[in-house]
Amino acid sequence: MNTKKVFGVIVLVVVVLVGGFLFKTKGNKTVTDQTAQDKKTTAAQESTQVAAPESRCDALLTLEEAKTTSGLAYSKRDVSGQTLGKIVVTTCTYSAPGLSASIKPLSVLTRLATTTEEAKKIFEESKTASYSDGETLTGIGEQALWSPSFGQVSVLKGQTWLIVTAIKNQELAKKVAQELVDKVQ
Repeated sequence: MNTKKVFGVIVLVVVVLVGGFLFKTKGNKTVTDQTAQDKKTTAAQESTQVAAPESRCDALLTLEEAKTTSGLAYSKRDVSGQTLGKIVVTTCTYSAPGLSASIKPLSVLTRLATTTEEAKKIFEESKTASYSDGETLTGIGEQALWSPSFGQVSVLKGQTWLIVTAIKNQELAKKVAQELVDKVQ
């Protein structure tokens, strides 16, 4: 399996695990207790595409900034965005097609919550649910950790949970996270 596919799978797994864990309940009823029609309505409301994720990525890290910060020859940026309930999720992935053996992809995922309390709750729950190997980092945001198994630095700052994925490159993930932390809410 090539690096780009592995990277994509990792990002997808994190989003699905954390998103599914956090949105599995509605009031005191679990999703499995709802009728089939309720499930369809809930899914449509909780997962919609975000308009202009490119502008959100530009506000965080342009392709040129990714090259400068990393010192790597990234030549492509892919963006995606969606909402999960009221939380806006944007993913910016930087890669070097054709050079993937020597230049690993870099991904920046943000989850913008409606309040700082909600962001903190999501971050804390993800530490328990997804980051059992998380190592606390100091000096980045309000809370930060490195996950060796995911190759990610996760940062909480205000209403934003920032996830920087750099496969097997903690130095790069920390450097990018530190640069971006002042740009998020």
